[in-house]
Amino acid sequence: NVLLAYADFEEMDFNMQSQLDWTFTTLPVFDDWHNENPTWNRPSHGMIADPSTKKIAFMGYNQANWNDDDGNTADEEFYVYYNNDIDTEDWVYESISSRFPIFNPQNEDGSYVFMNDVDNIPWDLYLSPTNSGHLSTVYSDDCSKLTMSINMCVVTGNDSAGDSFYYPWLHAPYVVQYDFDTGEFTIITQDSFVDEDAVNQDYVHGANDLFVPWDTDNDGLIDAFSEDGNVLMYNGWPIYFYDTDTAFHENYMHITTNEENDWMVNVWSDGLKNKYYNEDGDEDYVEWANIAEIYITASNDGGASWSEPIIMNAKVGDDNYAPELQGIMPCYIYPGNEIQDLGDNWGLVHLMFLDDNGFGSYTQGFGENNGGTMMYSAVKINFGFGGSDADEPVVVVPNAQLGQNYPNPFNGNTTINFSLDEGISAGTIEIFNIKGQLVKEFSINDDNSEVIWDASNQASGIYFYKMKSGGRYTSTKKMILLK
Repeated sequence: NVLLAYADFEEMDFNMQSQLDWTFTTLPVFDDWHNENPTWNRPSHGMIADPSTKKIAFMGYNQANWNDDDGNTADEEFYVYYNNDIDTEDWVYESISSRFPIFNPQNEDGSYVFMNDVDNIPWDLYLSPTNSGHLSTVYSDDCSKLTMSINMCVVTGNDSAGDSFYYPWLHAPYVVQYDFDTGEFTIITQDSFVDEDAVNQDYVHGANDLFVPWDTDNDGLIDAFSEDGNVLMYNGWPIYFYDTDTAFHENYMHITTNEENDWMVNVWSDGLKNKYYNEDGDEDYVEWANIAEIYITASNDGGASWSEPIIMNAKVGDDNYAPELQGIMPCYIYPGNEIQDLGDNWGLVHLMFLDDNGFGSYTQGFGENNGGTMMYSAVKINFGFGGSDADEPVVVVPNAQLGQNYPNPFNGNTTINFSLDEGISAGTIEIFNIKGQLVKEFSINDDNSEVIWDASNQASGIYFYKMKSGGRYTSTKKMILLK
């Protein structure tokens, strides 16, 4: 259940560590769910509060399929539960079904792709939220709209035994927006490419357009068939780790905003390529075995429309290779609560993430219990897209680079490579121990490209090295000294 605690305060109250007058309460709908009325459900939601208006809201989805004590039935639903003034008890609950029917495709011989083995009939198919329990929500347009990000997947109806199923390879990312003034829910896909074999190549996914993996241009026809006459479809896995069962725990999609400018970004990790290798055994993807990709979509109209994804990864030679991720396994990415306005349509998205020491989730039975390092990063995005000059957001990746030290781990000496931004002639590389104490500083310039650290007088352990150049670029990496 949700226990809500709130108090009025001023900044001085915190500075003086004053005793606040707290109010504690639970909420009627969540109380019912907690007390098993209905008998079973699984809600997932984000919460947002606006301190100036005291408006508070929960937005999420409820994996239900239940009957309540009064004989009412309900299906899975998107819901918003809000109060325009926390000092009142005027809570409002709104919801719609989160199951969206799609057609069951047929192969060229007329056979259906998705068959119900129990009843020997074609499945009824839907798109519905799946593996999306860790999400966030934000206000926009003077708190008149609420937006969250989720995963949607192809799922079946119930068979005669009461069972239903979902197809893990057929996930896609979405955002859902609720308008407080109209009471309407809108869903918008976040990865809206069109199959090169689809009829309508100019199709653009808009509000409430579903991304159907075998009908990407939504014309009701199959995009393409294999040589054997079987339906071809796009795979999707907007989850950083490949294992299907672990995805219930290891998913995350988070959204942040600059409400004044109507900017938004949606951030998640995509593990489709590591899933191809680790779960499907496709040797073409062996180099992706321990790599996930960071995806960021951007909106400059308050979430009404979204860009194609900005993609960043640590795979050398890939079109989306980001040097700053080399040697890093980024996961659990959380954006800061506001996009910083830098002027001239430029925004800075602050990110916190875990640099995992081993790919996988030890708590879910994958990999070693060897921890990781919390990291900070930032991405500079130009939100002036959509006009005649540019259709997509522009992302700035610094020309300056800090390489991974080698060897690593090391005993004695280690070499650190670097390069400087054009027009920047000097900078520093600082080395810190695990306590954050500075143990060595190098002055660097454009006459060389590496420094050598003699760590023979240092204790074994983890160290961090940080490069600064021209006030425009900073980067921090870790290294391990073993004696």
